[in-house]
Amino acid sequence: VLLATGAFYGLREMASPGYINAVAQNELAGRYLETVGGHPRPWSYYAGVVLRETFSAGPLLLAVPLGFLVAEGRVRLGIVFASCIAGAILLVFSTSATKLPWYIVPAYPFLAAALALSAFALAGRATQSGRTLVLAACAAAVVAVAAYRHEPLSGAAVPRQARYGRV
Repeated sequence: VLLATGAFYGLREMASPGYINAVAQNELAGRYLETVGGHPRPWSYYAGVVLRETFSAGPLLLAVPLGFLVAEGRVRLGIVFASCIAGAILLVFSTSATKLPWYIVPAYPFLAAALALSAFALAGRATQSGRTLVLAACAAAVVAVAAYRHEPLSGAAVPRQARYGRV
């Protein structure tokens, strides 16, 4: 693969001198290190997006470290794997210059997996009588976050284009 890729770039550079420099400027430095479209944000922007805005279970992610501490075996490895993938995605996009809310969406399945595995570990660690309490607390937390995050559509929130004609 490396040989084929190297051959392609070498031949392309011979056919059009300056191609490798243009690729390096555009794909490695330009789009990543320079703001495109006027969307500069601080490096911590995506942490706020995940915790407060687009990821519905953002506040519940505080249970992931606790789940990691009580988990064992494959469940613990799953929490580590999902957390590392989500952390890597957050790190890469947080260090880029242009930040838009939907850039971080690929991390959401891994955040959800880490949260689900943590809830499983916490529920499995509790005794039979405590398990009911843990599951009830998890359910109450999910309902509380959903109720807090729910924003019913009002006339002001609906874009003007959505109100054209009869529905």
